[in-house]
Amino acid sequence: MMLTLDSELHLGPCRKNLFAFIAIFVIVVSIYSNTFYASWHFDDETNILKEKAVHLTELSWENIKRTSFFIHDGQWTIYRPAARVSLALNYYFGQEDVLGYHLVNLAIHFFAALFLFFFIHNLLNLPLVKAEYGSTSYSVALLAAVLWAVNPVQTQAVTYIVQRMASMAGMFYVMAMFFYLKASMAQARLHQVGYYAFCLVASLLAFASKENAAMLPISIFFLDLFLMQG
Repeated sequence: MMLTLDSELHLGPCRKNLFAFIAIFVIVVSIYSNTFYASWHFDDETNILKEKAVHLTELSWENIKRTSFFIHDGQWTIYRPAARVSLALNYYFGQEDVLGYHLVNLAIHFFAALFLFFFIHNLLNLPLVKAEYGSTSYSVALLAAVLWAVNPVQTQAVTYIVQRMASMAGMFYVMAMFFYLKASMAQARLHQVGYYAFCLVASLLAFASKENAAMLPISIFFLDLFLMQG
């Protein structure tokens, strides 16, 4: 008997998602496990080692708030607060030990790939495209997420510590897209409101990680226009 790509050995949704989680995790860790002790490079020095604002030594709201600001032309200005707070927390728990920073970078990359899988899987099951792509949506989504995760172009964002800013923006970007999609598909009003709230939070965190997340509203607009509205 010939099996289609989406036969998935007749696994239920939970087992299929668990397999995707484990597969992406194992692949990502296998590829980047030799980078855990990669040294500081280039802008790491100015943004982390010499940036006193992110040298968090005591957990308090005032100290954490201070990490969100950067001195520019002699004035304190807010600057990529989500990314800088994550770097400050890394410093609090491990100071200048690169291992903790690399583990967080790897976790960000993993969750970005995982939510990319969820996003594509749900996207291909929208009413307008389900008839054509629904039967292979799981396989296509998993393959796409894995190919994205292992693409060499991602190496800099994962191994170059300060480029966490780009990785975080990408992770929250795709999370916002996913939650918007789930909100649009939700039947219960409460679920819809909840997903929209998650979408808003993820969007704000993407903007607070790096400025290129400004493209997110445009992406959501075209997602809604062409794949939801038709």
